[in-house]
Amino acid sequence: MFSALAYLVIAGGWLLLERRDGASAGVHKGLAGVSAVASVGILVLTVLTGHSGASAAWSGTTAEPATLASPAPVQSTETTPSATATPTAGTPATPTTEASQTSADYTMAQVAENNSAASCFAAIDGNVYDLTDWISQHPGGEDRILALCGTDATSAFEGMHDGDQRPQDQLAAMLLGPLVS
Repeated sequence: MFSALAYLVIAGGWLLLERRDGASAGVHKGLAGVSAVASVGILVLTVLTGHSGASAAWSGTTAEPATLASPAPVQSTETTPSATATPTAGTPATPTTEASQTSADYTMAQVAENNSAASCFAAIDGNVYDLTDWISQHPGGEDRILALCGTDATSAFEGMHDGDQRPQDQLAAMLLGPLVS
């Protein structure tokens, strides 16, 4: 804010001298140069401020969003035939086992059936994720996630979040199971 006020004083002084007929050419050129340098400085400060805000929002240095409520897979070796049952469109699969819950295998056809805001599955790097609850929580907006519903979103996810641990951790909380051919 102080830099903007300083710029206002410099540019205002230059403008007043510009309007006067008897202004010295040296003073006029000097204020014009200072005004131009101040303009560039303000531009640099604006870009740096925007960048630091974006970095804070995407790197996790701001307050954490509400935790995601999604089923965490539990590995088990004893499964019943219902553990590989096909989920219906709009209904996330809830596999069952004799001893405990296990993650089911999913096909790309099952992912494609869950392609709406009501039930949003996406395949990423050989696994299937339920992104339904994440749609309204995504920092980049709902449209970014809705575009991925029912698709193999590997390239989109890696293109945006490659190497970032926080998005990887958030995605892991939404894991449904492996994608099979």
